[in-house]
Amino acid sequence: MPWHDSGEHTYEFVAEGESEPTDYYFEIEDGSTIEPSTYNGATIEDNLMWVSDDGTRAAGRIVDGRHAWEFDTLLVDVTVDGPAEPIVNDQESHLGRYPLSGATGDGWKGDMPWHASRQHTYEFVAEGEDEPTDYYFEIEDGSTIEPSTYNGATIEDNLMWVSDDGTRAAGRVVDGRHAWEFNTLLVDVTVDGPAEPIVNDQQSYLSRYPLSGATGDDWKGDMPWHEN
Repeated sequence: MPWHDSGEHTYEFVAEGESEPTDYYFEIEDGSTIEPSTYNGATIEDNLMWVSDDGTRAAGRIVDGRHAWEFDTLLVDVTVDGPAEPIVNDQESHLGRYPLSGATGDGWKGDMPWHASRQHTYEFVAEGEDEPTDYYFEIEDGSTIEPSTYNGATIEDNLMWVSDDGTRAAGRVVDGRHAWEFNTLLVDVTVDGPAEPIVNDQQSYLSRYPLSGATGDDWKGDMPWHEN
């Protein structure tokens, strides 16, 4: 395609040899559009790559492979959720410098076509509350928990956590809504605060947990936001 050699900048997400999926999201300044590319042997996977209507935001999911993109203006935001290595213009991308001025925030991240295939949703709704709720939940092996903007939920990276294997998640929500998606069944849920827990759009009955397969309570409570 013509654009494969025309972009001033390249961004690659390299997950060769990985078995865990990586979801990534990035945004550029106005004045250019992000285009998928086969740069450095990358694969274009239409069902796992997305670009906004104005071309300034892109996202993808990659497992054991390489995605590449090209564009002409500068990056203003990048989020990588998984083990893939981010490479900008053939150099390591230092994610700690983002977001920059002009980024539109995290509200658009997480609600992609490939997320819609997940079977289960879990929401923690604390709208109108002023007391924080800490929550923790665990699922069976065979799936990974992913943050979501389901039902207008907000993704707050500094107040949401997922274990390395993707089977446990935690968060803190105050006057808002967090949502998560996954494919296997719940085995444990703990809610410490006034937020309402909702599973698959129905009230979640916490008294039935933990179930067989839950790993206990030792991992609960030691989260990044507790350090502050």
